[in-house]
Amino acid sequence: MSFRPAQPGDRPGLTKLWAQAFGDPVSFIDLFFESGFAPERSRVCTMDGRLAAMLYWFDCTLGTERYAYLYAVATDEAFQGRGIATRLMADVHTLLAEQGYQGAILSPGSESLYRFYGRMGYETAGFVTEQTLSAAVPLPVRQITTEEYAALRRSFLPPNGIRQEGENLVYLGRFARFYAGDGFLAAVAGSAVAEYLGPRSEIPGLLGALGLETAQVRLPGPDCPLVMGLRFDGQPFGEVYFGFPFD
Repeated sequence: MSFRPAQPGDRPGLTKLWAQAFGDPVSFIDLFFESGFAPERSRVCTMDGRLAAMLYWFDCTLGTERYAYLYAVATDEAFQGRGIATRLMADVHTLLAEQGYQGAILSPGSESLYRFYGRMGYETAGFVTEQTLSAAVPLPVRQITTEEYAALRRSFLPPNGIRQEGENLVYLGRFARFYAGDGFLAAVAGSAVAEYLGPRSEIPGLLGALGLETAQVRLPGPDCPLVMGLRFDGQPFGEVYFGFPFD
């Protein structure tokens, strides 16, 4: 068993593993490799020359501290049950700490994964509220660039808000659009509002402006656990606002 960064020649195998683990179409997986992937932000486990497990990360910050948002952690079905994911995570934690990261964040996709990462020391750290809302009289809204969204978002984030910029927003921008209104921001993916920051009273007018009769809206709130966090210094992670996992 060995660990290393992903290499260009791994892409067919990584695409196959991603599709097997998450059921996403190749077109979606290609979006990641074309706009979100960087070899230096990846780690794979190989056994006998075969890809056994993978993970990637994006940089994010909380105040002045640097964190890694771990993404698409998966083990090939043929290698499951051998503790490979646990060892891959331990390897990545060591690597990230050596590179100056203060900790890691991830968004488990099931209750069993919350328990799995909890055994590694991860704490449930971020919550959101998700509501299905209906449109009202349209409000003035303008579509903005990823750079504008990043700049404006800084002023909307609460003090415990995780900043996700650069390649994070470039990747999100492949399947979402960004909007600003008078006192609010939104990232909209299809008919869902992946992130909303601003007065909740303005959401129906936003939906009206976008031509959406109804939409599921994700916004800051205490209702649904969204992310877990681990500090490498052993201190409690604390509660954070994390706007959008790439789900």
